[in-house]
Order: sequence, then structure tokens, then C-alpha cells
Amino acid sequence: MSMIGVKARIIEEYEQLKKDFSNYYEKVHKKKKEFDAYKGYDQLGLNPKYSKGHYQILLYSAYAQLRLLIDIKPDLREIL
Repeated sequence: MSMIGVKARIIEEYEQLKKDFSNYYEKVHKKKKEFDAYKGYDQLGLNPKYSKGHYQILLYSAYAQLRLLIDIKPDLREIL
């Protein structure tokens, strides 16, 4: 796979994870919210002291994957 293909795949994956984040956030908190690349863990609205449900785990997973992609390609923060 060429570097252009890799870059396109990373962007595609980032966009899908942003949609997943919004969907899971809505299922957990009953309101819409978009992923903000400039905010940290607090944007999840989860309390680490309590056990997590299915969608809370999926929300955290989408958040962690988005952060990893941003570490790989920092200019993804600019993609709206």
C-alpha cells in the first residue's frame, strides 16, 4: 500500500471513529456531542470510580483510538 493509501485510510478511520464517539456518547449521556481533539478525558463524562456499562466501554475505546491516531498523525486535529 502506498503512503497516499495509508494516509487516506488513517483519515477514513479517524472520521469513522468520530462518528462512533458521537453515537456512543449519545447512548451513554442521552445528548449529542462531537469529539474535541483539544480536550482530554474529561469530555467523556465518565467517572472512573464506577463500573462501566457496554456503551461506556465502547465510548472510552473510541476515544482511546482517536487519541492514538492523533499521536500518529497530529494534523488530524484540524479535520472537522
